[in-house]
Amino acid sequence: MTRAKAVAPQDSDDIDEWNREDAAELQRPARPSAYEVAISARDWTVGTIVQQVSQENIDLDPAFQRRNAWRDARRSRLVESFILSFPVPQIVLAENPRKRKSYIVIDGKQRLMSIAGFFLPEFRAYWKAPVLSGLEILKDLNGVSIDDFLSKPQFAQYRRQLDNADIRATVLSGFRDEGVLYDIFYRINTGSVPLSSQELRQVLNRGAFARFLLDVTSQENAIWRLLGIAEPDARLRDVELLLRLIAWTEFSGTYAGNMKKFLDDTMTSLNASWSTNQKRIREVVEQILLAVDTAQDVFGDTVGRKYKDGKYEGTLNRAVLEVQAVFLVDKAIRASAIKRKAAVKKAFVGLSADASFLAAVESTTKSLENTRARFSLYRKVFGHALGKTVKALPIGKSE
Repeated sequence: MTRAKAVAPQDSDDIDEWNREDAAELQRPARPSAYEVAISARDWTVGTIVQQVSQENIDLDPAFQRRNAWRDARRSRLVESFILSFPVPQIVLAENPRKRKSYIVIDGKQRLMSIAGFFLPEFRAYWKAPVLSGLEILKDLNGVSIDDFLSKPQFAQYRRQLDNADIRATVLSGFRDEGVLYDIFYRINTGSVPLSSQELRQVLNRGAFARFLLDVTSQENAIWRLLGIAEPDARLRDVELLLRLIAWTEFSGTYAGNMKKFLDDTMTSLNASWSTNQKRIREVVEQILLAVDTAQDVFGDTVGRKYKDGKYEGTLNRAVLEVQAVFLVDKAIRASAIKRKAAVKKAFVGLSADASFLAAVESTTKSLENTRARFSLYRKVFGHALGKTVKALPIGKSE
């Protein structure tokens, strides 16, 4: 079976674009009063931060720690900056609307994970190697293990300086609508090393299914190949793509034109029913990953890319990927698609000349009609290419 060519991992510019697309889909609260949020500034020490994380008041799920966006040298330089009392950018937290007096990280997760991984054993795996490195001022600490730094008497002064170093925290609270939280999240997370919306979704929807999503995508799989990555995506785009395909496969009939709510509701439902549904969902996910694998076999390195003006675009389009993959969840359809891959690719190119289809994959998913159109139009040409009927995907409730 041929594979799509590997591409370079997506950088922060790609994440910005990913977030911009998500932000465009957000259904913001209609009332300005919903945006009346309390803002407070707190000067905490590194020691206080560690205590807050240890007590789970700041939500840093240890399951996230394999999703690294920093290298050890950068983590080490953060520690060095604290020891030297250099200014460090503030962190931004929001009170979790689903769990009072606990906080979600809006900005600064990598800094917090670096600190937590330094002091707390349950987060130590966040560091690739538990050794300080790349320091340009405190060079005597290069090569010192974290355990030695925390225990040996010759580092006592450094430990005091680190433990008592200040870090400013801005805390947002009093949300009346979760959409406000997402809106603030998108506004803050542009440039630098932004978070993705799935990172926020994972925190707001903690549970057994959420952990399952992380576990599945922490091992090599077809979505890694699709994204051109060789390890778990630091920004959880692999998790989001899998979640979207699960949502379409299992709950397409509930879609009402709000992708955020659709994905949140999927996580809420499967978290709540995991004890009874996990066997079936595991089987569904196995078929979904085979579907993504087959889509790559059929479309090669153009999988999930729009065809426009006589050429494929380079950026992954989630709307295109979804229609190309979701019908391949059916084993028999997969077998037919592999046999007739040339016809399937030709059908997609022909469909892309249809202005209504192109509009459906370029426009907002807030339009239920456009969402129905992209699945329906693709299903028809796909079925024609296969020479068989492909079962329709119900989108939303019938009118």
